[in-house]
Amino acid sequence: MAPETRREAFSEPALRALAAALEADAMRRYRRLAAWWADEGEAELASLFEHLAEMEADHAAVFGALAEEDGPAPLPASAAEEAVWQSALLTPYRALSLAVRAEERAFATYADIAAHAATPAVRALAEDLARAELEHAALLRRARRAAFRVERPSTTPIPMDMATLAQLSLIWEAEAAGATTRAERLRALSRNAERYLEVAERARDEATLSAAQSRAAAAIGELAMLRAGSGRS
Repeated sequence: MAPETRREAFSEPALRALAAALEADAMRRYRRLAAWWADEGEAELASLFEHLAEMEADHAAVFGALAEEDGPAPLPASAAEEAVWQSALLTPYRALSLAVRAEERAFATYADIAAHAATPAVRALAEDLARAELEHAALLRRARRAAFRVERPSTTPIPMDMATLAQLSLIWEAEAAGATTRAERLRALSRNAERYLEVAERARDEATLSAAQSRAAAAIGELAMLRAGSGRS
């Protein structure tokens, strides 16, 4: 957790320094995501993150991101979030959800500064920054809703016993095997890994738990191999 800062002590230069750091951090994150999803064959998602990176770069330039001014450090992502960014199970929905969370965290920071501003200038600047973060979050939420529909297209109940798991796994594995492009296979493997992990969480007996965990590990292993084939682990 970042050290608590007395919001009423923010001067306009300090707020600009904080904004520069936050915008530069967001720019780097979105550029990394744009490159990741371009490599995954998700051109539309890569384009969205590249667009956001350009917006953040423009903001960072306005606030002097390259100037070495004293100011509070940007709020760090949690260790759990960083683990997901690096995970083989990173999906479009998860990436968009983390990005929404980051924008909402920045909005909350600016809104808090505005609420405790000592001068009208600081309040106005913080409110402008907060509004910009909400606009970014809105773009990401729309994309996240679309990703949710793609990643969870079925209402098929999650099996909690071996017999049902055996039946549904044949269908799930056939979906992955029938993928005609790399991007489709990545999505299918990610979806199957999620399914098997959920089965493992709900399993009613040790045999189902073990089978689901084994299938999840296999799907994750295939994901890692497929990504390694493009020069990534």
